[in-house]
Amino acid sequence: MTNQAELCANNGKNTSRKVLIMKSSFGRFVAAVAVGLGVCAGASADAATFTWRTGPGTSGWSTGSNWLGNTGPTSSSSTFLEYTTNTAANVTTNNNLANPFDLFQLLINGNTSYTFSGSPMQFATGGSLVNSSSVTQTINSTINAGTAMTITTGNLINLNGGIAGVSAVGLAGAGTVALDGNANDSTIDVIGGGTLNIKNNRTVGDLLVTSGTLQLSGGDSGVASVINAATFTPGSVVSMDIAGLAPGSGGYDQLVSDTVSFGGSLALDLTGLADLGSIVDRGTSFDIFEANGYSGNFTSVSSVGTAPYGSLSWTLNAQGDWESSTVGANGNYLGFLPATGQVIVVPEPSTMVFAAIGLVVSGAHVMRKRRKAAAVIAG
Repeated sequence: MTNQAELCANNGKNTSRKVLIMKSSFGRFVAAVAVGLGVCAGASADAATFTWRTGPGTSGWSTGSNWLGNTGPTSSSSTFLEYTTNTAANVTTNNNLANPFDLFQLLINGNTSYTFSGSPMQFATGGSLVNSSSVTQTINSTINAGTAMTITTGNLINLNGGIAGVSAVGLAGAGTVALDGNANDSTIDVIGGGTLNIKNNRTVGDLLVTSGTLQLSGGDSGVASVINAATFTPGSVVSMDIAGLAPGSGGYDQLVSDTVSFGGSLALDLTGLADLGSIVDRGTSFDIFEANGYSGNFTSVSSVGTAPYGSLSWTLNAQGDWESSTVGANGNYLGFLPATGQVIVVPEPSTMVFAAIGLVVSGAHVMRKRRKAAAVIAG
């Protein structure tokens, strides 16, 4: 067990906290963490670090011999837990101490893959989950996020237990956070240039992608929901797969939100479209965004795919819609309409054609929303 004074003097791992700016659905900005405030400034003077033992042991946190010093951790808002390289490649560690277990920071480094299970972990205000390891980490426990929590990873971290609590959570680091649990009350901000992968129809409260990539299900098309606002700034990338005619697995990615504000880049993977052949024809539409309100536009649209959807180039027309180069020999083009959040198939890339098809598609969009609203009211 290491006291906080020793940690601040000798560790120095976490003194480079970045400024996190969170944007709520009401457009208000909250400065979550100030420049230069590391964990030494955020935790109390009596904070202590508990390090998981590197040798064989049981999985329970309550077993003292599983920790260096033979003393289990204390549930406290100033507790630091550290996991380093273990003698085993894959280790399960189980919170059987407290429900929830209070802590300030969970730090994982080395080259051991850990699976965290058991009762929820309650992170204190300004707390952090840091994966500086070289391998994948998995959190099956629910994360109760304190205000202005940060999750930093240079590799893959699976959050299978979701995020609970009304909080602003910043995702930093160049790695991937795979969210396979709901975060209904949280504002999630991708700030560090990494990737947020929302999997298996999960839901978040608000979503802000400042610097990084949003991905849905990671190669297998999926649907994700944002209860309030989804906002994409100029430094963001939205990656969408289109491989079928319906949203969800085996079809195309879809983000459902109350409002969407476009910015940054849209990257489309059209590889699966080639398998549909002539089914994809003029008038086909893919509702990759489903919202009650749309604003802004992407600064660029790009796509990858196999023939006839390979090597397409995209340009912004006078109408403010994105149009592709010709798709194969059928004379069709693809378009992205920011007013409706759809990718459509059109016979020619003229403003008149885009406008006419956009009106028809927009009308169908409205009718679908009215039917959905009626169904919710009736139910």
